[in-house]
Amino acid sequence: MATQVGLKVFEEAFKGFEDQYVLIGGSATQLAMENAGELFSRTTKDLDIVVIVDALTPEFIEKFWEFVKAGEYEIQQKSDSTRQFYRFKKPKTAGYPFMLELFSRKPDFLRERDIGDMRAIPLAEDVSSLSAILLDDDYYGLIKRDRKPGFIWVDAPVLIPLKAKAWLDLSERKRAGEKIDSDDIKKHLRDVLRLVSILPVDFQYELPESIRQDMVKFLGQAKDESIDPSGLNHPKGSNLADVLSQIKQAFL
Repeated sequence: MATQVGLKVFEEAFKGFEDQYVLIGGSATQLAMENAGELFSRTTKDLDIVVIVDALTPEFIEKFWEFVKAGEYEIQQKSDSTRQFYRFKKPKTAGYPFMLELFSRKPDFLRERDIGDMRAIPLAEDVSSLSAILLDDDYYGLIKRDRKPGFIWVDAPVLIPLKAKAWLDLSERKRAGEKIDSDDIKKHLRDVLRLVSILPVDFQYELPESIRQDMVKFLGQAKDESIDPSGLNHPKGSNLADVLSQIKQAFL
């Protein structure tokens, strides 16, 4: 299963800690697709890790720092105190994930003595993160509520609303004049369309009202996009309207 570079190394290192973290983002999308027996064509080099605060132990923190040190990550960064978001890039040790992005809702969950001289994450580099979304109680609750026991990633029914929200937020920020790479926006929409393809026929999923409203907004804006689902794990001849209709049936 763990075909992504560095994923197997990470998974092995954190055996026994599966209840304390979960993968989201591109790495989770790849795992969800592969678990359903489908190919995932987009290259994913980073691991987006959400720490489950309720289950967090000092042992997990120690294990995480051991992993960072063993990987010899050249770049270590921390965002402002509200987000509790950490980024580790460019490992010198072969086989380690190119980038780790770690988020927790618990303030200072990585102890200051461990952090040392971490650099601040530049705002321009923070736009693709899902961390801001997870400050919302309903989205964080969705991840906790519907994690599958024994799985280290959230599956398609959770990833679709997360990715839809990321697409909405980044699109809005770009329209407001922020410098955001269009590819960073498009990848979320593409992943939503990919993930819809692995939902069971007549699948229905209950969302909290606030997330449901975000999905209504997503459907209203996504219908105007020029994108062909045929290259995103849908049959040749598929059109965007049909795929969005499937999303509406599943989540609304």
